[in-house]
Amino acid sequence: MGRLDGKYALITGGTGGIGLETARQFLAEGATVAITGRSQERLDEAARRLDGPLLPLRSDAGDVPARRRSRRGSRTSGRAWTS
Repeated sequence: MGRLDGKYALITGGTGGIGLETARQFLAEGATVAITGRSQERLDEAARRLDGPLLPLRSDAGDVPARRRSRRGSRTSGRAWTS
């Protein structure tokens, strides 16, 4: 039983470096993890390298107008993924 069993984590910049390693460690401890990145190719590669319940999301946190558009179009409730 991992320290993060039943927990959820969102890791921005999860396609490389510290973000990728953080995702790897959280998954190893039992968390369900969502990672974000700007490049679909890097997200796909990270998803291949990580093992566990993972949700890769293409997103540029610095693109404020896109964030506002996306927020208006996605009013959902509940979890976006299943473990």
